[in-house]
Amino acid sequence: MRKFVLFLLIMAIAGGYTLNLRQTAQQKAVAAVEEFFALAIKGDTNAERFLATDMENRNAVLESLATTGLFQLTTAVIPEKTLPYRHATVTVHLLVGNSPYTMDVALERRDGEWQISSFPQLTVIPVALAIGTAGETVRFLDGAGTFTEMRLQAAGETAAGAGFAVGIDDTLVHFSAFEPLSVNKLLTITNNSLEGEESGFFPLADNAAFFRPSENRLKAATRDELIIGMQNLTVYLDGSQIRAVVLPESYSPEKIRVVLNTEGFGGLAHRSVSLTADTAFALADKVAGKRISFPAGAILSFSPEGESIKVTFPGGGTYRSPNRLFILPEKNGRIRFPAIRRGNPSFTPLYRGHAEIRALDGSLYIVNELPLEYYLYSVVPSEMPVSFGLVPLKAQALAARSYAVASMYRSGFRHLSAHVDDSTASQVYNNVPENPTASQAVDETAALIVTYDGSVADTRFFSTSSGITANFEEVWHDRATKSFPAAPVAYLKSHSQLRDGTLPDVAGEKGALDFFSRTDWDAYDRQSPWFRWEAEMTKKELEDVINRYLPERQKAQPEFVLTKAGSAFVQKEISPEPLGELLDLRIVSRGRGGNIMELEIVGTKGTYLLRKEYTIRFTLRPVRAGSGRDIMLRRHDGSTLANYSILPSAFFIIEIRRDGRGAIDTVLFRGGGNGHGVGLSQWGARGLADVGHSAEQIIRHYYPGTTLTRVY
Repeated sequence: MRKFVLFLLIMAIAGGYTLNLRQTAQQKAVAAVEEFFALAIKGDTNAERFLATDMENRNAVLESLATTGLFQLTTAVIPEKTLPYRHATVTVHLLVGNSPYTMDVALERRDGEWQISSFPQLTVIPVALAIGTAGETVRFLDGAGTFTEMRLQAAGETAAGAGFAVGIDDTLVHFSAFEPLSVNKLLTITNNSLEGEESGFFPLADNAAFFRPSENRLKAATRDELIIGMQNLTVYLDGSQIRAVVLPESYSPEKIRVVLNTEGFGGLAHRSVSLTADTAFALADKVAGKRISFPAGAILSFSPEGESIKVTFPGGGTYRSPNRLFILPEKNGRIRFPAIRRGNPSFTPLYRGHAEIRALDGSLYIVNELPLEYYLYSVVPSEMPVSFGLVPLKAQALAARSYAVASMYRSGFRHLSAHVDDSTASQVYNNVPENPTASQAVDETAALIVTYDGSVADTRFFSTSSGITANFEEVWHDRATKSFPAAPVAYLKSHSQLRDGTLPDVAGEKGALDFFSRTDWDAYDRQSPWFRWEAEMTKKELEDVINRYLPERQKAQPEFVLTKAGSAFVQKEISPEPLGELLDLRIVSRGRGGNIMELEIVGTKGTYLLRKEYTIRFTLRPVRAGSGRDIMLRRHDGSTLANYSILPSAFFIIEIRRDGRGAIDTVLFRGGGNGHGVGLSQWGARGLADVGHSAEQIIRHYYPGTTLTRVY
């Protein structure tokens, strides 16, 4: 009897001990899960120690819990039947957003510690665009272009638009929808903001996603695919911040937006603006829903007040607004800015379309929006002499329209709500009044652009060729990598511009000397005064020029003005007077068209390598840089120009004359052409027209392999 009682007592103690062991193990397992969640939700890397190293989705779990900000652990328990000696299952009760969810987490005991060995699959999409619901399944697209399907938890549930989506084991457990807003027209896009014509500015989230329709489906897009002037976008707001943008199905480049320079093309920032119109017009604040009418000839004055605009009316009244302001003339009315004069002789341009004034960083910016064809009415005569005749002007219109359309898609001035400016940085606009022949050229080529392989062609043009054009890659650098030469462009190749079609070998110094020193070539550009030119400078005059402009060029583009250090050329800041005595000028390389690509300047204080034609032309400009005489540039037609602002082209040879001691006495530059030399030569187009070529034939001559395409 005693033995039996003792046995029962031992069993009771052992059972209690086992029960205590179980309870302790259960408590430790639950505590491990609770501590893991507390750390993981905060993004604390110490949470990693609770995850088994062989758990496949360990990194995804940590990132998902840390980045959503939506997970909240309410309770964690172990079911009663679990025997937690080496393995355990913890049931976790969560709030995902405001949605309750229950899931199981598997654990195992390793070296006396509980580790999570299996965790449900977490799917977190910070910006998810719902693109369709089929039965119990919804399909999402994220900003990287990945499609994800999730099951709905209950019948009748749905998800629409864009929002924050969370899935657990392929089940949608939370969808926080963003607020949709229709944007009638996109005016500005920067890295951190977006402006709609009637909605104004909204901040843009760092991880904002962009989507576009394509072939009857939505695809991921990028910020760069947004085009200023696009209409009918949808943005999705999380509070006041844009988290997603859906682009419209199509864009038609029928209207162009031009940001206007100050007097003398001195910059885009205006200290003040005054304007009037030749018809009745309205001042509109579209964001505020305000509109004020004025008669023809009324003058409004605008001044910046921080990031706001103050408008002074003719009668002395004022209006203040932080928004963009619109000047809207009646139909066919034109706007005039009295302080903006252009051309030679100077005149005050009239601007078609409407104007917009915006305050930014204490200055005012003017944007002129107008139909593309009206824009070309002024661009074509501003870029080509109307005396060239209808056919060359039509070729110019085709090239200018193509350049404009490419600029519209690129939206290079998007931070200022524009596609182009009105200077040579884009195309010269309204520097010459409209002309009937130029307008006829625009009308007869309306909506036609030059394309290559389905895309808008790069229709670069320039004044005059030397009798041969240049390869694109041997003139320009790659904008993204800044490498030089750039990648070739198939239709921008070096071509003979001689009537007999011969292509002289001008890539070497002997061929270049023979070609550029002769003036009797039978070339399409021969009528241009720029066909051949020369300028002579003394050593002192050239030293003054180099000392003034070499540091300026090096500061602007240090990768293309290199300093010799040992046996190599390196990027290095140079002193204000870097040359010393000029010892030599050495042509290092030429392009296929004879244009100088690299040139060494050797002085007693240093040796410098200039790369790219513009760098060379800018640095060796034929101007008076010190005291003394004007520097004269003599042209093919016998005319002379004093202190021309830049060497006309990089198609030239250098003749150095030395004294008896071998020191430089004078330097003679002899060259041909005016401009960069890539694409269409305007004087050459005139020459081609004179021998019977049509505008389309001229385009195909300068851009071989291209076609004309109607863009709208």
